[in-house]
Amino acid sequence: MAWYLKNTKELWVGAVHTLHGFTWTGATHMSHSVKVEEGDAPVSARTEGGKFKSDDPSTPLVNESKKKPAKKKKGIK
Repeated sequence: MAWYLKNTKELWVGAVHTLHGFTWTGATHMSHSVKVEEGDAPVSARTEGGKFKSDDPSTPLVNESKKKPAKKKKGIK
């Protein structure tokens, strides 16, 4: 299982904490803490052209090269 930022669905690799039934970024609650949600194991992110995305070194706690897996669509029988 992995943690994803609730508003952008980006993979969060930093510390988390729980407060009032919600899970937040960071070891303690601060004004810049963001809600996170637990999800499935991440998959490799791709650009619109189909190439693999690279991780942005300016954001050490967010891994842009991974993303939340897409939900499987139910087919019509």
